Amino acid sequence: MRFEEAYPLIPEVLSGVTGLHVDPVQVQAPGDDPRSDLQILAGKYRFLVEFKHASSADSVGAAARVLTGDRTGEAELTIPLLVVPHMGAVGRRIADAADLSWLDLSGNACIRAPGLHVRVLGRPNRFPRRGRPRTLFAPRGSRIVRRLLLSPDEHFSQRGLSRETGVDKGYTSRYVRSLSKAGLVTRETPPDGPRENRIRVNDPDLLLDAWAEAYRFDDHRIWRGLTASRSGEETLARVAEVLAGLNGDYAFTGLAAAWLYSSYAAFRLVTAYVRDPAVVAVLETAGVREQSTGANVWIAIPNDDGVLHGAAIVRGMPCVSTLQTYLDLKAHPERAAEAAAELRRSALPWSMT
Repeated sequence: MRFEEAYPLIPEVLSGVTGLHVDPVQVQAPGDDPRSDLQILAGKYRFLVEFKHASSADSVGAAARVLTGDRTGEAELTIPLLVVPHMGAVGRRIADAADLSWLDLSGNACIRAPGLHVRVLGRPNRFPRRGRPRTLFAPRGSRIVRRLLLSPDEHFSQRGLSRETGVDKGYTSRYVRSLSKAGLVTRETPPDGPRENRIRVNDPDLLLDAWAEAYRFDDHRIWRGLTASRSGEETLARVAEVLAGLNGDYAFTGLAAAWLYSSYAAFRLVTAYVRDPAVVAVLETAGVREQSTGANVWIAIPNDDGVLHGAAIVRGMPCVSTLQTYLDLKAHPERAAEAAAELRRSALPWSMT
């Protein structure tokens, strides 16, 4: 949604959630204040509105920096207000952490000011976006996020991140800057020692949630098949036997990997990342026939080799990292949501410290 489309809706929705009367003549251009797109006078309050077309971490983080900056001399009843079409859970957490009032055009809001406290949640998105929105978590950037979250207490140099992830230095520098603007990492220059900035994660749970909100398992190429089996463990052993004979990189993910990591919940579906698409023919020879309905084997050809970074041998089976497993469970059936919650509670790097 463009600002031109949102402009006529903002006063109406603001009036609806606050109960304040908004006179159309009191809806004005920002004038000399470059930090807002719109000024609205409603009752005794003056709202400085910044509109963002999405509530992604980078959009909300950027708005928070602008709207909560130095406002020395402003009247007490001047309220910086972020407006988006629909506020997601991650954007809401970033805004709340910054003590930033917000409103979405779907009718949700959290507005705090002297004599005014509005909190409306749970209204559905009236403006779903078509296609795939731009995301901060494209494959190359996700390599950097994955490395940061695998060691969330560590301080990294940009040079080290570039070397460890295989992402060039220029992209690493730009990407870390974007994460910093979103409030997801902090760049620190040590008073003594090396001059290069050190990067640390501010809140690993928030960074993971922002990543999970944008992540799509079906961005990988997925082959689905069915094999006769009495249990998920039997399917896992059969698929592992086939993959082990290919001398190619592979690792299990999803429900099977979650079970290997945490022993939580029986499973039927076995999913593996495999770099070589030729594995499909070998699986079919081994009795796994292609079938979408009722499939109990998913083979994912990754859109980036970064998904295998941090892989480990777990109970004799190669598995992607707990982080990647958690992300992939979002797209899995059965008891995937419960398995993800247990994995997050018991096996993510910061849960084990």
